[in-house]
Amino acid sequence: MNERIKEFFLSLLSRKFLLAIGAAITAYGVATQDGVITQPELWTIIAPLLAFMGVEGTADVVSRVTNIPPVDEEPSPKKSNK
Repeated sequence: MNERIKEFFLSLLSRKFLLAIGAAITAYGVATQDGVITQPELWTIIAPLLAFMGVEGTADVVSRVTNIPPVDEEPSPKKSNK
């Protein structure tokens, strides 16, 4: 369980998540310039976060269905053919 929590917090530092947060903050800044947030502006703010959740959810489902083991960050040593 502890490993899952660690992986969750590491996923919050991913480029996809940081890009979604940046896009939502930018959309919020643009939407609040006139002092009123309309429904289309609200959807523009929420859309990057929903897209991130959809992409990550899809990746989780695919990895569970196909049982793909996690990829090691260190390359495996090459075997010599002598």
